[in-house]
Formats: sequence, C-alpha cells, structure tokens
Amino acid sequence: MNNNIGNIIKLKRKEKGLTQEELSQEICTPSYLSRIENNQVVPDESILDLLSKKLGISLTKKDTQDADSDVNRRLEDWHIKLLERKNYQENVYELKNLIDQTNNESNTVKFKIIHCRYLLMKGNIKKTTDILRNLACILKPDYTRNYFLYVSVLMIYHHLKEEYDEAISAGLPLVKKKDLESIASDYEIGMIYYNLALSYSKQHQTERCIHYSNIALSIFKDQYFLDRAIDCQLLLGISFNRLGFWEESKNAFLLSERLVTFLPVESQDHYTGIIQNNIGYSLECQGKYKLAISYYEKSLELKRGSKLNTLINLVRSNYNVNDMIKAKEWLYLALDMVNSDSPKKYSIQLQTYHTIFKKEYTDIEEIIKMQQTCTDFFLNTQNWQLLYEYSTLFATIYEKYNLYKRANSMYKLALKANDNKFSRRR
Repeated sequence: MNNNIGNIIKLKRKEKGLTQEELSQEICTPSYLSRIENNQVVPDESILDLLSKKLGISLTKKDTQDADSDVNRRLEDWHIKLLERKNYQENVYELKNLIDQTNNESNTVKFKIIHCRYLLMKGNIKKTTDILRNLACILKPDYTRNYFLYVSVLMIYHHLKEEYDEAISAGLPLVKKKDLESIASDYEIGMIYYNLALSYSKQHQTERCIHYSNIALSIFKDQYFLDRAIDCQLLLGISFNRLGFWEESKNAFLLSERLVTFLPVESQDHYTGIIQNNIGYSLECQGKYKLAISYYEKSLELKRGSKLNTLINLVRSNYNVNDMIKAKEWLYLALDMVNSDSPKKYSIQLQTYHTIFKKEYTDIEEIIKMQQTCTDFFLNTQNWQLLYEYSTLFATIYEKYNLYKRANSMYKLALKANDNKFSRRR
C-alpha cells in the first residue's frame, strides 16, 4: 500500500471541488478522512474502495511496478521536450488515465506539475493557478525530484504573472542546496539560474541579473545548449546597457550573434531579430537615434511573433529625430496589431503617442488626462525605466505649452524613477 496515498486523495478531492465532509459522507468521519489525507493512518481496503468510487479513480493495492516505471519515463520525456521547447505532442488524457489506474503518489504529483508547465505554454494561467494551489497543500520543501520540478514551474508561473519577487523567493532556496545534480540535469539547473536572472532583470536588479546570467551561461556553454546560451548573452547585453557600459553591452550582443550562426537555419532569423532590437535600444540610449532606427527596422523584418515592442521603439526614435511622418506610420501599424491580449504597458505607450500626435486637435486637458493614466500605470507597476522616459516626455510637452509647474512635477517624477531604477541595481 502506498504510504502517501493520502496525498492522492487530497489532490483528487480538491480537483473535484469536494469538501472533506462531502467526500467522507457515508464512508467515514471527516476527522478520519483528514488523518488519511495527512498520511497519519492507512485506511483499510473497504474504505479505500468507497473513496475510489466516489473520486472516480483506483486506490486499492495493485502490482503496478513495471507500469509505474513506464509512466515515469513517459512523464520525464514529456517534461524534457517541454523544457527544451521542442514540438512534441503528448496524449495528456491517455497519460492521465494511466496514472489514475494506479495509486502511485509520485507519478500523480509529477503529472500535475508537468501538466502545469504544459498549460503555461498554452497560456492557461487560470487552470494552472488551481492546480498549483492544490499541490501547495501537499508538497513540502524537501530534496526530491518532484519538489525541484514544482519550483521550476512555480518560477515560470510567477514570472508570467509579473510576480518577480515571488519567482525569486521560490528559486533562491533551491540554488543554495548542495548536490542538485542528484535530482536534476545540468540543463534543468541552468534553467533555474536563468529564470532567477530573468526575474532580477525585470526588477532592474542589474548586478544580480549579471551574476546569475553568468552562472547559467557557464552551464549552457559547457553542455552546448546554444539557444539558452544566447538567451543568457542577451540578458548580459541588456544589463550592461542599463549600467551604461556600452562596450560590454555591444560585446555581449556580438557574442550572441556569433552563437546564432550555429543554430538550425530556421531559428536564426528570429534570434537575429531579437538581437537587432536590443542593439537598436542600446544605440537609442546613447542618443544615436538614426542608427538605432536602422537596427529596429532590420529587427522588424526578422522577428517572429509579437513585434509591438520594436514598433514602439520605432515610434519613439522617429519622434526623437522629429520625423513625425514616419513616427505616425509606425504608430498606426502598431495600433492595428494591439488586441485584448497585448500587454498593457504596450497599449499605454501607444495611446500616449496617439494623444501626443493629435495634440494640435486636442484640448490640453486630454493630454493631462493621458499623462496621469500613463505615469500612474508605470508608477503602480514600478516600471521605473518607462516611468522615467514618459515623465521626461510629458515634461518637454508641458514646457511647450508654458505649463512650467506641471513640467517641473514631471521632472521630479523622472528623478524619482531614476533614483529607484539605480537603487535596484544591487
């Protein structure tokens, strides 16, 4: 009998939305069910059989050692394919049915964790939230394969929800453990370090981002995981750019370009497009707007997927060189691409420029309203870089309208954003 069968019962009960009182009705007392779920007692076969029928699964003793081993291998294969971003189709429902036919607690939990990664790749955060909440009730911090996989998925989940503090809090204790190699591959360990670096980057904690990017990079380069090594080089280039280390930033991006040449041909253009966009932004930060525009335009030709970020960069750079015709062309192209799934930080920026470009037909109150919406959003989301950029932008606009008091308040807000941006470097 599986001594942790209580974990399976608890997971299935929560999955079906049943309370302990509802599940135990006409079977046992709620307090006895609670003891079963906490693995304090092992129920007899008759109670297990009744619980099985009510939950629609098998919980009784079976000789399933070979089947369990096969299922575990299949789960691990599915996990690796998802981790390596490979186009691999697993029959999720068939696999779930196989696991439900046994009472293997480890495989049941592992399936839930890997299924969460699958759901996140499909963009289903709501369902993932429910499963992770149920897993949190039974998984305790320990040194096991399943707990490692759980933390890996939890970091991705928090990152997608822009909960970067939570992602870091989940990952940091894991990397402090010794001998992670006994429960995870080098690639998996590298991904923990990379996701830590990515979360620190999103928080503009630049030096910590560099630290963890370099650890991940050393793992990926040693094992020839070139696409992930490129991801690390991009993070390093972005970080050095934020520090104003232009030459170091340029070198990181050039190294990533060299690595791209070793990727399969079908992947090269997309990565090159991402690199071109980042080089363009580095040049823009140096005030080299026309050169930045040329890189942004190359990026636009090569990138797959969402191009909103590059389009916004083109709007802003053309605005800064006073080429309003081109700026408006890029703006309207971007506005056509915006939909309900687009990140709000993009739609806010596009709305801002749309309001600015029609200012000759707009009452000043509309500009003030847009400024408040824009700066409040970036202040509330603590996006100090964009708060700095748009506070400065509105300050110059207010000066043109001779609204010096408002301009002064925007410059003060820009200084605050700049202070916060640099205070989070460490």
